[in-house]
Amino acid sequence: MNYLLRFLSLRYWLRHRGGFALAALGVTMGVAVFVSMQVANHSVLAAFGASLDAVSGKANLQIRGGQNGLDERFYAALKRQSDARIRAMAPLVSSTLFSPSLKLKPGDEGTSLLMMGIDVFAEVDFRDIDWQSASGSTQTVAPDTSTRGARSSSSKDDGQNAARPVWQFLLEPDAIAISQTLAQKYGLKEGSRLDIFVGAKRKALRVVAILRDGELNNAFGGDFALLDIASAQEAFEHVGRLSQIDLIVDEADVETVASELRQRLPADATVQRPAQRGAQVADLLGAFQLNLSALSCITLFVGAFLIYNTIAIAVVRRRSEAATLRSFGTSGSLLTRMFLIEAAGIGLFGSLLGLGVGILLAHFTLGAVAHTVSTLYLAVKAEQLFVPDWLWWGAPLGGTVLSVLAAWPAATEAAHTSPRAALQNVSLHQTITRFSPAMFGGGLAMLALAWLLSQPFAAGRAVWMGFIATFCTLSGFALLCPLLTLWGGRLVQVWGGKYFGVETLLAGSYLQRALNRSSLVIAALMVSLAMTIGLSIMVRSFRDTVSEWVSSTISADIFIAPARGFSGEKGPGLPPEVVRYVQTLDAVTSLDSIRGTATQIGKQPVYIAANVLPSLQSGARRLRWVETERGSEHALRDFHESRAILISERFRNLLGFKAGSRVPLLTPQGRVEFQVAGVFYDYTPNQCVLYMPQSLYRKYWQDFGIDGLALYLKPGASAKTVIEELQSRFSRQYQLTLLPNREIRQSVFKTFDDTFAITYALQLIAVIVAAIGIFDTLIALLLERSRELATLRATGASPGQIMRLTLIEFGLIGFFAWAIGAVAGIALAWQLIFVINRQFFGWTIHASLPPQVLLQALGLALAAAIGAGIGPAWAAARRSIAPALQTE
Repeated sequence: MNYLLRFLSLRYWLRHRGGFALAALGVTMGVAVFVSMQVANHSVLAAFGASLDAVSGKANLQIRGGQNGLDERFYAALKRQSDARIRAMAPLVSSTLFSPSLKLKPGDEGTSLLMMGIDVFAEVDFRDIDWQSASGSTQTVAPDTSTRGARSSSSKDDGQNAARPVWQFLLEPDAIAISQTLAQKYGLKEGSRLDIFVGAKRKALRVVAILRDGELNNAFGGDFALLDIASAQEAFEHVGRLSQIDLIVDEADVETVASELRQRLPADATVQRPAQRGAQVADLLGAFQLNLSALSCITLFVGAFLIYNTIAIAVVRRRSEAATLRSFGTSGSLLTRMFLIEAAGIGLFGSLLGLGVGILLAHFTLGAVAHTVSTLYLAVKAEQLFVPDWLWWGAPLGGTVLSVLAAWPAATEAAHTSPRAALQNVSLHQTITRFSPAMFGGGLAMLALAWLLSQPFAAGRAVWMGFIATFCTLSGFALLCPLLTLWGGRLVQVWGGKYFGVETLLAGSYLQRALNRSSLVIAALMVSLAMTIGLSIMVRSFRDTVSEWVSSTISADIFIAPARGFSGEKGPGLPPEVVRYVQTLDAVTSLDSIRGTATQIGKQPVYIAANVLPSLQSGARRLRWVETERGSEHALRDFHESRAILISERFRNLLGFKAGSRVPLLTPQGRVEFQVAGVFYDYTPNQCVLYMPQSLYRKYWQDFGIDGLALYLKPGASAKTVIEELQSRFSRQYQLTLLPNREIRQSVFKTFDDTFAITYALQLIAVIVAAIGIFDTLIALLLERSRELATLRATGASPGQIMRLTLIEFGLIGFFAWAIGAVAGIALAWQLIFVINRQFFGWTIHASLPPQVLLQALGLALAAAIGAGIGPAWAAARRSIAPALQTE
């Protein structure tokens, strides 16, 4: 075996380094895409975990308030109780707020940062906080401090200077301490001003200390700041309320203490270990990350064709060697192992390279993934890469195993073909021709399995059933390619030669005679095109559906909201005087108001939109109904009279409620069931939306704020004039977001396009991998028939005719790949729209088939096939005749 590897395998690949490089490149790109997605996904979770660890400190139990927070009197009562099992406790107020001051370059809007209000003296048991002043003096607040909790780490002479930042932090209402990461990133220092938006108000804070390196510098990507808890409550307009209470409990008593606390807390509060919060977020992001992982595997799937093709080319070039070895007694199993070891070497090399490239690529994909997660799920900042341990060995092992499996058919065929047949290259193509009907039958079986897995009785059992169905679909169509290529080549040979000349006739003949090679490249390109077509149809259909929904739902002339801030949290809302003033405007005929809060049913996030919607009564706004209990008029009447709620289609499909059901919700006053009057279409990302009459919401949540207003103007009234009037009256005092209808619609579609940006990138990479395979295959095709082409030249064919002949053949490859890929893509789009979308998102997407999608795919297929073949075709047409005739 060592002799075979040293004198046959090694010598062959040293002579054909280009083929090795192309095959390895396909594996590299496939593994790189998969690795980059995994690293980005895990980095997002790691970033959230770092923020959670920084906020939690040494706490092993947390009491988290609902959207209204916790009454701070509960903390005082808990403190007075002096439970010996609770060794320490600390109150906390936290919010993710937007700062317009934090700009990396001119033109930036700013960024959000995590702000946490703490009781310095209570926090000494939970974390060591190192303060750093501009002069470099430090102050450590640690658990073994005095009653005030301060212990200077510098000399007595510097004690006063070292303690200064701590006292400023405690005594000055606008004082903040920022992470060293934030200070370095934005060039902040002691005394720097930092503005934040709190609802519609702009508040100015002053940096009094910089936190030295530690776990707090990892929170929210380093964009983190501390305030004194009293200052935070006032700044966040959260007076008298806490976000959470951290506890250090004797480990043996954690569950008992947690159970006792749950009985005393408001119904919407939770008591859990910090790690449970991380698990909840992992569950929340699971569907999104599974989608990205599945899409990245498509590139690996396409890359497998390259491995098969490379080994098949090696087999073709060395069939005479294999036949000779077989004649001298070498066993077929030994030759099979030799070819598989070669494939494993290519796979291992490409996988190791792909691992490195994937980590580099993750620097770019991480930003896109984190942006999408922040837009659709929860605020998170991920700037550091986290590579899971299993990926270091899993990626090389997976790429190597995939390469071996991909090479298995070609290796076994070469090793078990009789020596006499192996000496004839045509036998290789006869083999695939002989087995093409059986492969066709296997493809039909795979498609039937895909159809079964797509049915509700199977797809409803597990979310990954839909992805298995798509894999079966792509595999099934790939197995159909040999026989369809054979039939297509015969049609071209008969009809093309009749109407388009001898070059087309020969091209059709070559497709059939080199079926082993041509069907392979058609299958690889087909898979990429099918994914491109399927995703494009799904995205276009979804976009058209959202456009229709936006037209009926977003009908107001002007939308008013506070400035950015409170990402994923409930803020103070619009100032009451702004609401009162808008109600007096003569140009306004009616206005809708909304106050939102978030809750959860099971593992599904639910958004409660507490609305007053006179626009529904006037007909200015319309809801498209999925179902109602007693008709749309009764549903609207029950809603306006505060007798019932309305739920979105996603709410119904994912949580199982319908018109006439009663939905149980946890409110600050306990569990309350609300009657569902109707179900409406809604495409709000990631959340199950529930419309609740504002009077009902205020009754149970005791929350009288308003997050936004939708203004409907009188005919002829100018939205621009109204916006200018509001700006002139309130711009000095408040920071308001004033958007005309056109801009709010644009923002909806910007969010939509940003969401699918990663999908487009994965599509492009899969097509590039397929193009690499085309180039490799076309070179092999021309090498195999070099003598035939030389014979044509010797009998009078011009270089131009040889060029046309080869380009026609390559164009036919692209056309056949497109024709099969179009059918596969439509089937894939059906699965994406009606199976995977329903499983993950619960939306109804109205399918459409834009002709331009198929035409663009045809252009892409022809460009990939002909573009990859121009170089080999040119070389074949200009090749010297005599050496080519002497090759065999």
